[in-house]
Amino acid sequence: MKKVLMITSMLLITIGLFSIQLNEVFDYSGSFLGGQGQWVKHSGTTDDLILSPTNLSMENYSSQSIGKSASFGSGSGDYNCPIPEKTQGTFFISFLFKATSCGSGSYFFHTANSSGASDVTAFGSRIFAKANGTSLQFGASNTNTGTYCNTNYNFNTTYLIILAYNILSGTNNDELKVWIKTSVPNSYSELGNPDITTIGYGTLIDLTIFKSICIRQASGGANALIDGIRVGYGSDYSSAWNDLGASATLPVTFSSFNAALTGSQTVSLAWTTESESSLRGFNIYRSENNNTVDAIAVSPMIAANNTSSASNYSFTDDEVSVNNTYYYWVVSTEQNGHNEWYGPCNITVNGSVTPQVPTSTELYKAYPNPINTNRANLNIECKVGTEETAMLTIYNVKGQSVKTYNLNSGVHNVQWDGKDLNGNRCSSGVYFYRLSSPTTSSVGKVLILK
Repeated sequence: MKKVLMITSMLLITIGLFSIQLNEVFDYSGSFLGGQGQWVKHSGTTDDLILSPTNLSMENYSSQSIGKSASFGSGSGDYNCPIPEKTQGTFFISFLFKATSCGSGSYFFHTANSSGASDVTAFGSRIFAKANGTSLQFGASNTNTGTYCNTNYNFNTTYLIILAYNILSGTNNDELKVWIKTSVPNSYSELGNPDITTIGYGTLIDLTIFKSICIRQASGGANALIDGIRVGYGSDYSSAWNDLGASATLPVTFSSFNAALTGSQTVSLAWTTESESSLRGFNIYRSENNNTVDAIAVSPMIAANNTSSASNYSFTDDEVSVNNTYYYWVVSTEQNGHNEWYGPCNITVNGSVTPQVPTSTELYKAYPNPINTNRANLNIECKVGTEETAMLTIYNVKGQSVKTYNLNSGVHNVQWDGKDLNGNRCSSGVYFYRLSSPTTSSVGKVLILK
């Protein structure tokens, strides 16, 4: 829920458009990290990693000034949080960090090959800190020994730590890069040269899978706050940086989003953007509660204008019931498939409603495409005309049917989880989806990646 922004009419809000793997801002009610969200303790005897009411911030950082921060030091509790499994390509991790003191040096953050209370056994991407006189120095390594940069940093100052890890074929050759920043880079090219670069695991075995991030406490380590942890994946450095979405300065800018009840008891939704760039378009999502998990798409994708001047959009939802309250979100989708949610705005439908049915049958393009169905469902939107029924069938390249949906008249958003009729996950490759009715036969194509 951290990525959902409240938007009211004529309130100007600017954010980045990204779909990241993790966005942790420690917005929890408890006083200790253990048991909050998906965080669990995998080492140590006590739950002593404190959630501080003081959060960290940096101008234009996408995850800041929300919730709390994690306060750690020389305690015994080490904690991990699961992330989507990563076995190839590149990933970026960024977080805000502020140290009040530090010992002779130890690592306080790392990735791991598993998650849970007892399964975290192999580490990588370790970030170190140590005192150098009255100054602070950072280091990095995949082993227990850090490679430190020569730059001295200040205590009681918030830094943005960015690490990039490139998983390479072969052994002992994976690349770890680390940047220490006092401002947020707007693009991958603005990162510049890393402050630290290390290769391989020395005498240790390469990690072949990454499944969690970890916060570690140790004697000699830092007494510090950590906040705004973001994780982004990609096939290379550039795409992983885009998925990370650390900078909030590449926006779509909304100036209004509102809902109104029409005379025919339908819901008219209207929104205005002040600027757009590299967008595919917008979808309207609806729920009967203020929770995006329960929201479903009720519109086809509405193409974006991609202009620096104001653009007005609208959509009418005619599939509503009397005496119900509905919550709506606008979801923007970039050309690369990244999306962001805006809203909600809510409205209660009073009076009587006359259901409206589409007059024709039509199939829209599925999204996202390509898709990793281990991480998301494929959305196939269509409408089936009055007094018609239709069949939506998914085929593999051999022409074999893998899943079939029977549809009645109305607007539909079919979500395919990538599994066949027997519940088995389909392999990667090209698949086709066909909408067939007495008046229509339309086909689309989608690529599934793993």
